[in-house]
Amino acid sequence: MRAKALRGVSRRVLAEWAAVALISTLAVAALAGFALTTRADNLIHDVAARLFPRTAGSEILVVAIDDASLAKLGAWPWPREQHAALIERLGKAQPRAILYDVLFTEGAANSAQDAALARAMERARVYLPILADPAPAPPIPILAERAAGTGAVDVHLDADGLVRRAAFGAVQAPSLAWVLASDLAASTLQPISPSLIRFADPKAGYATVSFASVLAGEVPDAFIKRRIVLVGATAAGLGERFPTPLSGGAANMPGVELQANVIDNLLGGHLVEDAPRAMVIAVSILPLWLLLAAFLLAPPRWTLLLGAGLAVVLLGASLAAYGLGFWLPPAAGLAGLALVFPLWGWRRLAATSDGLAAELARLKARLAGSETAVVSGEGGGDVLARQMEDISLAIEQVDDLRRFAADALFSLPDATLVLDPDRRVLAANGAARALFGETVRGRIASDLIAELSPRQGPELEVWPPRQAAQPVELILADDRVFEMQSVWRLDESGAPAGWIVRLADVTVLKAALRHREQALQLLTHDMRSPQTSILALLQSSPGKAVEAGLGERIATYARRTLALADGFVRLARAEDATPRFEEVDISDVLMEAADELWPQSRQRGMTIAQSGLDEPRWVRGDRELLTRVFVNLLSNAVKYGPEGSTIRLSAMATGGDVEIAVADEGPGFTAEEQAALFGAFSAFERPQAQTDGVGLGLAFVRTAVTRHGGQVVLRSASGEGAVFVVSLPAA
Repeated sequence: MRAKALRGVSRRVLAEWAAVALISTLAVAALAGFALTTRADNLIHDVAARLFPRTAGSEILVVAIDDASLAKLGAWPWPREQHAALIERLGKAQPRAILYDVLFTEGAANSAQDAALARAMERARVYLPILADPAPAPPIPILAERAAGTGAVDVHLDADGLVRRAAFGAVQAPSLAWVLASDLAASTLQPISPSLIRFADPKAGYATVSFASVLAGEVPDAFIKRRIVLVGATAAGLGERFPTPLSGGAANMPGVELQANVIDNLLGGHLVEDAPRAMVIAVSILPLWLLLAAFLLAPPRWTLLLGAGLAVVLLGASLAAYGLGFWLPPAAGLAGLALVFPLWGWRRLAATSDGLAAELARLKARLAGSETAVVSGEGGGDVLARQMEDISLAIEQVDDLRRFAADALFSLPDATLVLDPDRRVLAANGAARALFGETVRGRIASDLIAELSPRQGPELEVWPPRQAAQPVELILADDRVFEMQSVWRLDESGAPAGWIVRLADVTVLKAALRHREQALQLLTHDMRSPQTSILALLQSSPGKAVEAGLGERIATYARRTLALADGFVRLARAEDATPRFEEVDISDVLMEAADELWPQSRQRGMTIAQSGLDEPRWVRGDRELLTRVFVNLLSNAVKYGPEGSTIRLSAMATGGDVEIAVADEGPGFTAEEQAALFGAFSAFERPQAQTDGVGLGLAFVRTAVTRHGGQVVLRSASGEGAVFVVSLPAA
């Protein structure tokens, strides 16, 4: 197959392909061989370093000369007896080694201090740094003689100023980290300089204690024993800090922590080796040649995907190799993939333009003199754009049979079938094929539905019906529920043309309705029953079975639970149930609501003043819902109004509406309270209220009034009472 495809490629294409392959291969080889993409490779390396951070070694302990130590021991530099005291304290804890990252290149003003420091070093294994730049500057002789080892603490900076590598073989002196690690390593270390450092995750970092804490004996010996201790500066402005791939936006890494990373890498074998240059060149060229081969054998859309895939694979392989301790820079290979696309695309664009011109000329020749002769476009844009426009016009003139209605029909998300007069499937959209299978064309619709194993559905022998009918519910054996609806269609002459059938999956909707009904059942019965029993037991409890105050509190909570259940059920019914509309005298409804609240208002010495209720005012609505609306409003007025106050209940006609107002003399509502007043469970504490509300009454009021085509508004200000105005369309 591939040989046949290659034979079909013209000599011109092969020649152009060979030229593109040669140019791109030489370019990639030069980029990889001469490391011309180092900056880009460094950026990718930094991503790899952040993706594969190393866990800090537990055997390393950093004793930090931090801000707390400076505050406690005084400004830097410290007298050498402080360092001697610390080394003596560390030596008693028996660490494996101490790397003291402090320069002692000059003697102290008092030579006795140097002697004291030297004696302390005799009792511990201490390694001291050498200042190697510009010329080696070792520690003073008395200290150098007693040190377990000395070495340079030079840092290798890349061109962009970041520390990524460790240099172990400095010209002036060997690396201090190398000297220490070589002494402690179980086997001989082979230096690879410079080597990439696998930095430890800075979020965890190395175990660190304060210089002052160790000196004060606050750190137990067990915490120090058998560890490699590094002493160095971490305080702000003290000591050098270096940017690393893991620094990001955080502070740069102190020198002592950098030394800890290097020692940890050496002892743990975590250093990352660079791939040989020949391997880098080969790996960079391989994906390029795979893509070049695809240019000859695959269509353009696949070559684009392949190119993106090869780039991802190359990048992923580089990152994965880093995770395994091997650095394979990918930038040269990525650059080659990016380079070859415009080169090849330019040559293929020229060939495509020539091909379009030839095909358009052939089409014009074939259609010359016919009614569908090709008409050229307006000629805007470049050559290729004009050719494409001419081709588009030719296709549009030859084939204008696209049907917008059919496109809209078969893009529906619900399963849709088009049936002929014999109930056989003429066409099916994607959702229908997913439901019934791909081989639906020509099948009888009733047979397809029967294969779904319905537990409940229509009589399939006479379905779908020719006359208009309500949607049919179809329940399958796997409990899925579909709503089936059919439309009888006629052709332009009025002859039977078949049906359009829609099957909408309403399983989730039905389950939600079922759960809702179960919740309402729980509230109306299962939740009310125990609360009613509690109240009955409290009322019938003999003597002092329940202490009076406790019993009243229990009864209050039980009544509150009952009110919450009743309010929630009423709100749910108001939202869901269809009101039973009839002509209702709203004046009569208001007087009934006032009578119901008369005992509570009398108990509090309140008066319900009525106005405008002496004549019938007719609205269309559900009497039960409307009565509950105004009972809720009057109940709130009685509950929250001051004792002995007056509640004003009025009704009046305004245009085509009846406007009912319920006004109280209570504390009113703040602007913040008004914003959430009609939401569910919006209850506000009022000191003078006899009981606490559950926050569902006003939500029920708004829902019920809205279902009647009306609206409810509040006119109130804090401390000035509240006026609820309900407007309902007059009958």
